[in-house]
Amino acid sequence: MREFAGKFKEGENYSKYALYYNLLGDKERTLEFLEKAFQRRENSMLTLDVDPEWDEIRTDPRFQDLVKRVGLNQ
Repeated sequence: MREFAGKFKEGENYSKYALYYNLLGDKERTLEFLEKAFQRRENSMLTLDVDPEWDEIRTDPRFQDLVKRVGLNQ
């Protein structure tokens, strides 16, 4: 599996890396970076419940919990 985390640059969005890992099928890393994006309060978190990019992990309880913590209805 390809590794993107080592290339992370300060100021970049964690959600961007979550999307990369999601496209690679790495659910653990996807959720790790989404959690970081949540903690950083990135604007991209506001579309979690409707963005089709997250359909692959939408049923994961950790994703559903994250959507709830963001304050979105799923």
